[in-house]
Amino acid sequence: MSNSGASDKKVFISYCHDDNDEMLGDQWVEQLHRYLGVRLKQVLGRGNQPDIWRDRELQGNQDFADVLVEELQSAAILISVLTPSYVQSEWCQREIEEFVRSAERQGGIKIGGNQKRIFKVEKTPV
Repeated sequence: MSNSGASDKKVFISYCHDDNDEMLGDQWVEQLHRYLGVRLKQVLGRGNQPDIWRDRELQGNQDFADVLVEELQSAAILISVLTPSYVQSEWCQREIEEFVRSAERQGGIKIGGNQKRIFKVEKTPV
């Protein structure tokens, strides 16, 4: 993946791994990822939807921090899955900070006037 910026059409899902653990059924963030992919295909048409990335795609021998920075730099949108665990996670806070830094270098967080490139999905009230 290149570092050419938001033109890569990538959505980065930022979440705390504890919030994906479920005692019953499918993992919550996994379902969000899958449903978002289907909905984007329906709304944007096949071949026009962005890539959706989250850290489950990391290989065991990759440098976690370096890969996250690279992926965040090429993301057009950040989706934060908010929970108390997310807010307390140092890694999750670093992901937001890196996305904001990268976005500022590429023209900012805002697009189209009053819209932002960061979305929050509140799984558990904070």
